[in-house]
Amino acid sequence: MTKNSSRRRRSNSNNSTALQQVLDNFVACGRCSFFLAGYRVLHGVQALEQAAENKSDSWLPLMWDHETRHLVHKSYGNRIDVELYYLDGRCPECQRRFTYEEEPEEEQQTQLQLELK
Repeated sequence: MTKNSSRRRRSNSNNSTALQQVLDNFVACGRCSFFLAGYRVLHGVQALEQAAENKSDSWLPLMWDHETRHLVHKSYGNRIDVELYYLDGRCPECQRRFTYEEEPEEEQQTQLQLELK
C-alpha cells in the first residue's frame, strides 16, 4: 500500500464520518429523513458528502434546483414559488428550521440550508 492510497482511504473515512454525523442528526424525524434520502437520490452521495464537509456548526448547506424545490414541497408541505426570494420554514414534525435564500448575484449560488440539531 502506498502513501497516497493510505491518505485517500483516510480522507474517505473522514468524509463518511462527517456524512454519518449529519445523517445521525436527521434520523429521529420521518420528514427530515425522507428529505435527506430524496436529496441523496437526486444529487448523489458525493453531493451530500460535500455538504456534510461544508456544514457550519448549526447549518447544512444544500444545492438548490427545481427538483430540490419540489422535494421541499413534498417533504415539508411548503410550496416555494419560483419568484420567492427568501423562506424561513420549519418541519411540521420536529420543528427543524430550513431557510431558502435566492442570491441575486450570479457569483453566489442560491442555496437551501437545514438546521442541524
